[in-house]
Amino acid sequence: DDDDDDDDDDLSGASPRCVAAIGVSPSLPQSQLQIARDVAAHIGIPLWELPTNEGDIPEYVANDGESCAHCKNTLYSTLRAVAAAATDSTAAPSDAQHVVLYNGTNADDLKDPTRLGILAAAHHRVESPACRLDKTRVRRLARAAGLPNWNLAAAPCLRSRLAPGVRATSGQLEAVEAAEAAVRVALNVGPTENMRVRVMSRAGDVALATLELDASRVEEVAVGGHAFDVVSAELGKRGMWLSDVRAFESGSVAKRPVADDDDDDGAFAWSSLFLRFAPSVASFEAPGPLERWDAEQCEIAMAGGEVFVVSFGTTWCGPCHVLEPELETLARFAWEFDDSIAVAKLDAEASPAEAALAGRLGVDAYPTTVWMRGGREAHRVEGALPAAALAQLTASLLMDGEVAEVARVTRPEMFAPTPLEPF
Repeated sequence: DDDDDDDDDDLSGASPRCVAAIGVSPSLPQSQLQIARDVAAHIGIPLWELPTNEGDIPEYVANDGESCAHCKNTLYSTLRAVAAAATDSTAAPSDAQHVVLYNGTNADDLKDPTRLGILAAAHHRVESPACRLDKTRVRRLARAAGLPNWNLAAAPCLRSRLAPGVRATSGQLEAVEAAEAAVRVALNVGPTENMRVRVMSRAGDVALATLELDASRVEEVAVGGHAFDVVSAELGKRGMWLSDVRAFESGSVAKRPVADDDDDDGAFAWSSLFLRFAPSVASFEAPGPLERWDAEQCEIAMAGGEVFVVSFGTTWCGPCHVLEPELETLARFAWEFDDSIAVAKLDAEASPAEAALAGRLGVDAYPTTVWMRGGREAHRVEGALPAAALAQLTASLLMDGEVAEVARVTRPEMFAPTPLEPF
């Protein structure tokens, strides 16, 4: 909540109650920095771009499996120091100042014992409000909020591209960034597609590299083919030799190595500490799962073949207002048993785009609720239905049989005999 100067780098003015912050170093791709700026601008929140110096820490550069912990320790130390300076400079002597740091750790992150930065977050008392939500739910909430990055491919730091033992120097990180940018252009890899240039080892001035792509695209870059030659040439310009092309796997080179003759105690200490770790959770309730879509969000869902229920209505439509709490109940029901099913409302008169979409789908009465699967309409109902009827239709039309049966046993009240006629 900030009505002051919009200059994101000016920390001298009155401190806002909430800001976004990002650590800037050679491990952060410039493309990701720009996305952070775009998201902050979309939200309307100041973004503090803070230089971090993890590259000065020998253990980070050594990249022997614990770099993430050193990086995050540096980041959170920097954030706390800057936040404290900003608040202290503006606080009256009697004001109580308390700065809370939040990160984006989600439930899937907690399953990955290579993410030692989570331990650093615990040490610095960083809150993780999304730690009970998996990545799918986080993306759904981001989509519901209209964030421009909701469907972009994951993009961890550049150091994660380096196999253990490959030194995380600024030059190596910059070479990886340049190589990935060149490959994206050469292969026309979109922002929603996964792609990594992994450095597996180094021999003098040459780095042995592996290219990872989404499985559906691996054959395009078969050894000996034109695309392989093009990519090899691009990597060669950055001091890399392309040795392999394989399907993308998150964190595929991030495993902490343990040699056969090593004492496992150190590795065990890290992993056991990680498994006992419970992140701090700020008071947080996820927003209601009933989403509010515009025409673009609905078009994206249809083009992507997603499974969803969308109800077209208007602000002046009485039955639409009657239907809303029933849709809220349906959304919670779908969220509980199959969170891949989105439930959304769409104001058909919000703009010409929404009106045009309703027209293309043949919606001419309100409310009209449409069940969609794989880009095709499965069913529609004109008028308001009770939540139980909506749930039964959703279970039969969109849910897997086993999931629907679990829902039936768990929530029998939603499957009681109910007229499927609108009221």
